[in-house]
Amino acid sequence: MITFDQGITPDAQTGVIQETERPYTSYLAIVTQTAEAAPSAVVAESGSLGTLTWARTATGSFSITAVEPVFITNKTYCTVGRLLGGVESGSFAEIYPSSTTVIVLNTYIAESGSYSAAKTDALLSSTPVEIKVY
Repeated sequence: MITFDQGITPDAQTGVIQETERPYTSYLAIVTQTAEAAPSAVVAESGSLGTLTWARTATGSFSITAVEPVFITNKTYCTVGRLLGGVESGSFAEIYPSSTTVIVLNTYIAESGSYSAAKTDALLSSTPVEIKVY
């Protein structure tokens, strides 16, 4: 049996750490966005963060909004997986909490032959997005 430093023990039969035993709550979704539409998210896990709403706010800019102030300052960790085309195509993303209710996700493509990048739509294609609040 594995026991973690915080005294958290996975379920003996399934090996899963229950939400009530984790030192964080987690949201995990597989996200796709096309053209100028808002992203669609297939939520795999939402923990106690409640319903999060996805919106397109501008070209290559998206918001993830919570009803309640659940994104705690300096205790919210966000990550986004591989974008359409991957690093070899020059695509990349940034994701960060902008307030206690909003997380911002921007997607970019690097401009060839320069050190700049342009915000771009349609780069989220079955892209995993994870938010953890400790």
